Amino acid sequence: MAKYCPQCNNENPSGADFCMVCGVLLNKELPQCPKCKEKYTKAADFCLHCGTALTDNAIEIQKNEEHRQIQKLKNDIKTFNRKLTEEQEIKNEIEIRLQKGIKALQNKNIELCAEKKEIEKKNGQLEKKLATIKETKQLQTMPKWFYIVALLFISISIAVLIMIIVGTL
Repeated sequence: MAKYCPQCNNENPSGADFCMVCGVLLNKELPQCPKCKEKYTKAADFCLHCGTALTDNAIEIQKNEEHRQIQKLKNDIKTFNRKLTEEQEIKNEIEIRLQKGIKALQNKNIELCAEKKEIEKKNGQLEKKLATIKETKQLQTMPKWFYIVALLFISISIAVLIMIIVGTL
């Protein structure tokens, strides 16, 4: 059975005590990650299983990366807050315009209601005039025989009065 080097992962013969490539002792116990307890080789800067920094250099790299990510998050938060403020200003402007529009519509509605009342009033006046005109027209369109009978009645009444005055009756 072949032995694999814990340092460089080179395949070595089963009887070898040292790696043929890097010279690391093959039977040596490997160190464990302080976080996940998995074994790692001396060449590793970071644990392959959990990403924990294993060397001073790796710890510095990890701190720098964390600092970079924190700065990026801070910048993202600033950008987000700026956009949020801009959107709030836009929302406020829209609400102001909407309120003005609603007020204008309410005023127009009041004007239209007043115009409607005026039109209804004029319509009522016109209906009265129309009714008067219809009555007058009905009087004007009475049959001619009615006028003849009325004229005859008046003539007879005048004749009777003259006779009474003259004393012949």
